[in-house]
Amino acid sequence: MQPVAKGKGLLQVSAILMTVIGGLSILLALLSIVFFGFMTGIMSRREDAVVVFSIAIIILVGLVILAALELVTGIIGIKNAGKPEHSGRCLVLGIIVLVIAAACIGILVANTSFRSDPVMAAIVYVLCATAVVVPILYVIGAAMNRSSYKAMKG
Repeated sequence: MQPVAKGKGLLQVSAILMTVIGGLSILLALLSIVFFGFMTGIMSRREDAVVVFSIAIIILVGLVILAALELVTGIIGIKNAGKPEHSGRCLVLGIIVLVIAAACIGILVANTSFRSDPVMAAIVYVLCATAVVVPILYVIGAAMNRSSYKAMKG
């Protein structure tokens, strides 16, 4: 008898959101890398600008890697949402994405440069909240699947 996946719906919806967000994040980060590369070439006579743009490019490459992890995690969640026997890998990947998102938020919130503009601060805080909510829902769905699998297994 196939075990009932109690967290299937929650895992599936959050995995779809993670896949979409991860894909869009990769696209935006890659476009930003091209933009900053272009700006670095334009501003090549100013050493301070080149350093700033180079640092931005390095950060964006890191964001592409993190977005790819989120994309892969979402795809694995979609594929395994109805298979509680595979909930362990979904749970581990979800926790990894959640920890990384929380660390990024900690770094972003520690940066005080955006706080002088209330609109920018509001946007940053909303983005931070959504960056954590979806992985939390993913982890909850995976944990529900895991508990239903363990209950069925005995």
